[in-house]
Amino acid sequence: MIIKENIGETFIPSMLESPKEMTKRYMDCLERNNLIGKPNRQIPVRESFYNNLPKHMSIDERSKYIMEIMKKWKRGDDMFCGNMWAYYNIMKIHVRAGGGEIKPTFRQYDNKTFDLYNSCIYGESKMYGNNSGKGVVAVGKRGEGKSAKIGALALSVASCNKSVTVLLTSKSEATAQDSLLKEKVKFPYYRLPSYIKHNALADNRNELYLGSGGGLGIDSKILVKAPVPEA
Repeated sequence: MIIKENIGETFIPSMLESPKEMTKRYMDCLERNNLIGKPNRQIPVRESFYNNLPKHMSIDERSKYIMEIMKKWKRGDDMFCGNMWAYYNIMKIHVRAGGGEIKPTFRQYDNKTFDLYNSCIYGESKMYGNNSGKGVVAVGKRGEGKSAKIGALALSVASCNKSVTVLLTSKSEATAQDSLLKEKVKFPYYRLPSYIKHNALADNRNELYLGSGGGLGIDSKILVKAPVPEA
């Protein structure tokens, strides 16, 4: 939620008001100004796809089927922006505890988060308008899924845009290589249907390079580095 109009109250921590009291006053103010929407309890139906394209499909049918998926991946549909559509419908998340995989559950918070990212990357949004050239600072508790969403976002941007470089950073080089690139980017990449997965021209601890060689294909890279001089 982005508030663009003056709501007529000031919210500054003070000794006269506890954080809990200020938070309640803030939420009451939002409710009075009709800035809190009713929760949407409806779970969207997840789309299903072929694991492998059927042999009976003609070349034209295959091309049309793939183009429809790639169009949704970048531009989305009536409900989601492209990044959220891909995260919910085609990505699989690594489960560190059991070593398995799951498909993301639907959360309206994730939908809004991806829509905000989308407004900054493409200038397109169902909720936030055009925020091209701006960035997002994501804050949340551990285990909320921030890195999984960032990994899916990086994979989507590199898979849907020609000749781009996505740079990811983490607290250390080892964390960037293993927890971020390996688990959050490469894990869902290698589980994409083969017909929408770009070839990996380079796959090492610091890089995933997608393309067809010689500057052909998507020709995009995802790189990781730690935010320290020696990385």
